[in-house]
Amino acid sequence: IKLKPGTLTGYGNYNINPQKDLVIMGIGGADSVTIDVGASSNYRYYGFHLYDYTYTSLEIKGVTIVNAFSPDGNGGAIKIQSAGAVEIEDCVIGPGNKAASGAGIYIYDTDVNVSGTTIKGNTAPITYFNDGVNGAGLCIDNNNNNTVNITNCLIRGNSGIASGQGNMVGGGFSISGYNSTTNFINTFIYNNELSSSGTSAYSIYGGGGIIQNGAQVYFVHTDILNNNAENTSSPFMGRGGALWIDGSASTSVYFLNSIIWGNTASTSDASEQMFASENNPSIVMNYSDAQVVTSGTDNLNEDPEFANEDNNNYALSLRSGLLGVGATSSMSIAGASLIPDTDILGNDRPGSDGGNPDIGAIENALSDSHVPDAPSGLTATAGDGQVVLSWTASSDADVSKYGIYYGTSSGPTVKQQEASTTVDTITGLNNNVTYYFRITAIDADDYESSYS
Repeated sequence: IKLKPGTLTGYGNYNINPQKDLVIMGIGGADSVTIDVGASSNYRYYGFHLYDYTYTSLEIKGVTIVNAFSPDGNGGAIKIQSAGAVEIEDCVIGPGNKAASGAGIYIYDTDVNVSGTTIKGNTAPITYFNDGVNGAGLCIDNNNNNTVNITNCLIRGNSGIASGQGNMVGGGFSISGYNSTTNFINTFIYNNELSSSGTSAYSIYGGGGIIQNGAQVYFVHTDILNNNAENTSSPFMGRGGALWIDGSASTSVYFLNSIIWGNTASTSDASEQMFASENNPSIVMNYSDAQVVTSGTDNLNEDPEFANEDNNNYALSLRSGLLGVGATSSMSIAGASLIPDTDILGNDRPGSDGGNPDIGAIENALSDSHVPDAPSGLTATAGDGQVVLSWTASSDADVSKYGIYYGTSSGPTVKQQEASTTVDTITGLNNNVTYYFRITAIDADDYESSYS
């Protein structure tokens, strides 16, 4: 069934359940076709409600779904219940969908493949639901040996908001279920949030997501970034900026070639800015970069050096230490069989320069950073209208010169001159004025280091 470009709303465009194996696709893709459910707190509808039928190959492709409002609290834009096998491809789920659990997508006892899809701006406003919040963007509750694959997706800007009314877990997602598996591959999970105010000490756990009740979850080439769990009235109850993990029923979580960085929580416990847990879950991390030092094989604890984090550009910059240090699919390590041949953008993995793949969802063409190490030990000796700078040379052999940055504000970003040695005199300065200096190393190919 092909849906013509435009916005589809009104009768027939909510609670959709074809009970037949179909491909339902938007002509021109999600940018061209929108299903506006048009629901409200008084008139509550799902977008798709797939149940009471065992699908073998239902596909929803290339549509945007907005403004669903869950009738029962579980599922907003797409609710899937014991429905066999379903695929969701190249869709945009949100904004404006509302539910207590899975305002974007809710999955119960069903095998589902979600690919190329953005789940964004969905909310769990606890005021309208009585059972708290459990996965604002995506909720998976599989207990029947099911598998869900989340590949080349974005889960961003989903939120649970309350003013002391109840517990909230999983801003981006919630995954629960014994003997079932969820795989996140080449996926970004970022800027999701749980936020509670008021006067009560309710649990606010897992800004990025929650994993519990025996679920088996793999994060492979997946970035979990800048999520937040906050209880402003009881800060110690805001825990697990990235994830909350409950080990009941042998919950196991695996990270490979992934980045967990910049997540926050209101608790004062530094480690729980990233993960918080109870009941001793199994957490296995290898070849990944984490904001808290984590045991495992070849893990890192360093700034990923994204290209432009302020504008949500999470490609690795040329100065990143994460280039070319990931695991390969031939390694005997948990999750290696899930390492894809391409990145989230379809670029070959590893890049054209060969070597091992990068850590994270986006692959760089280079196999390692060509940026030289920064100089160190910068000292400044003041004189009459001048300053003599000296520093320790970069450890890279091909450094040909040094960039000198200075100004009257802290952290100068304008390069004023260059030097070929590790000593230089800056003249033409004003006496009794405070100046700030930084140095970079520049190699023969004009790659420039970070600041000293």
